[in-house]
Amino acid sequence: MPAPVRILAPFDSVLLSHADRSRVIDDEHRRVLFTVNGIVKPALLVDGEVAGHVAVSVGRAGAVAEVTGFRPLAKRVLSEVEAEARRLLEFAHPGLDHDVRICWSRPHIAADTP
Repeated sequence: MPAPVRILAPFDSVLLSHADRSRVIDDEHRRVLFTVNGIVKPALLVDGEVAGHVAVSVGRAGAVAEVTGFRPLAKRVLSEVEAEARRLLEFAHPGLDHDVRICWSRPHIAADTP
């Protein structure tokens, strides 16, 4: 059964509580998500696997969720990512204007299939 797109909080137990995290994140991406000074960035899950990270910022113009993907995502998944980021912003910063920006850590063109 496919898992919905989700954004995990910083230091989420999905990423911290298992000795073997290879089911949800590979070593290359773990090094990006877990910083050298002990910070664990908010993670983007697609089909139950880490597919990127998220940074939320708040300014005079409103709240922004910047989603950085690690791998190509199907076009249909991009709308799910945006919807999940908007839900996060509405929960965390209700009443502000919200913007979602999706970028990629590696250049690619979104695929039509997963």
